[in-house]
Amino acid sequence: MQEGFIDPGGVLVVLSDPSVVGQLVSLTGLPALVRSAVKAIGLLGVFFVVLWMLERRSGADRGRYLSRNFLHDCVYTLFYQGGFYNVFIYAAVANALQPRLAMFELDLLRFLPAPVDFVLYWIILDFLGYWVHRLEHANPVLWSFHSVHHSQERMTFLTTFRNHPVGMLIANLIMLIPVLVLGIPTRVWLILYVMQQAFEAVQHAELDWGYGRLYPIVVSPRFHAFHHGREARYHHRNYGKLLSVWDHVFGTATGGVRPSRFGVDGLPMRESLISQLVSPFRMIWTWGRSVVGGTTPAAGSVALTAGRASVPRSEG
Repeated sequence: MQEGFIDPGGVLVVLSDPSVVGQLVSLTGLPALVRSAVKAIGLLGVFFVVLWMLERRSGADRGRYLSRNFLHDCVYTLFYQGGFYNVFIYAAVANALQPRLAMFELDLLRFLPAPVDFVLYWIILDFLGYWVHRLEHANPVLWSFHSVHHSQERMTFLTTFRNHPVGMLIANLIMLIPVLVLGIPTRVWLILYVMQQAFEAVQHAELDWGYGRLYPIVVSPRFHAFHHGREARYHHRNYGKLLSVWDHVFGTATGGVRPSRFGVDGLPMRESLISQLVSPFRMIWTWGRSVVGGTTPAAGSVALTAGRASVPRSEG
């Protein structure tokens, strides 16, 4: 066997040894991952039933849930909510960086009483999330990975989890230092996490909810639908994660009749998991060659500069 390559036969021999298999299971925390995945499936199953009934009452296209698009959303959901991303990717990187980031562990919120610490943590991180999201649309490299999320043309509530692992890791690492500086309000961490996941899932459901007078404050399904709208004029609008107020303050909000078509025209990505995982790297390669050669890449293959067209005024 040449160094740097894996001998398939050797792998089979190793895996045939029960003691080695036991060590691998222990190292990867497989039992815990399985339990986590089962719990995630159960919780999401309940959530699915509730949203399905709400969408049914609103006359939504329930055929989406029988499509390949939804199947792929399910795979992404299991990967992230089942703990696989945290165990195999984020934890390893975060642990490696932790000694170098110890100086940022200020835990400023520990001096504040509950629920002030929770509210401040939520508002500050949501504000930063708004700007990270804008960066994901403006930077060609970040857009290449974020475009996987926008590749969905038949949105479901699970589309919120359709994210490229590299893009997710970059976004998590950008937010890591602010989290260390603020400190996580552990007393309400579970509540915060569940609320965020639920809000973002509802945003991607086929529900024409505007939340009435809260439209300028809270991101609703209608508000977020514009962000996924296929028309180029919507591509740089409605970046808010949970609070839509940032879009109204910084001039990126829009509204009106909820879009009926989603996705990005010209996006070089097929509706397959392999294409969604590989295409971002091809897009970066294309962008790099265009920079070196002074040419213009195809529409959809780089940051969505076409989305800066004028948009209608915001409406609830």
